[in-house]
Amino acid sequence: MDPKELLEKYEAGERNFSKKQLMGIDLEGENLTGIGFVAADLSKADLSQTNLTEANLEGSNLLGADLSQANFSKANIVRANLL
Repeated sequence: MDPKELLEKYEAGERNFSKKQLMGIDLEGENLTGIGFVAADLSKADLSQTNLTEANLEGSNLLGADLSQANFSKANIVRANLL
């Protein structure tokens, strides 16, 4: 799934983007600067090397996601599940 498709699904009301729900979510190295994914389930997603600068991930589930070398500068991760 590419970032455009992910955003379209989010805007349509979808919130579960875990690998269990949508197989193969891979956003490695993508530029998601300023994206808003409040309360989204991105568990087990590959977000390695992804630019999440100023992204709003408040209350999102990132449990088991690959966050290696992801850029969270100025990102809102309040109440996000990272562990």
